[in-house]
Amino acid sequence: MVARHESEMQRKRGDLLMKKDIHPAYGESIVRCACGETFTTGSVKGELKVEICSKCHPFYTGRQKLVDSGGRVDRFKKRYGI
Repeated sequence: MVARHESEMQRKRGDLLMKKDIHPAYGESIVRCACGETFTTGSVKGELKVEICSKCHPFYTGRQKLVDSGGRVDRFKKRYGI
């Protein structure tokens, strides 16, 4: 089999490499939810803060939770005079 391009040949061999020194360091990160739950995941950021996680999301808990997004809507309306 004759490969048309060098990159095609590399892909077939499985050694297509990423460029060096342009990718952020990927490591273990702590995720902190507004409900107090914490867990670890992989990310380029050291700490992630979220409003809803699987421990408090209505889909997983079966309960409804009021999410206050009114502040953002009011701010948008005020900013654009709506």
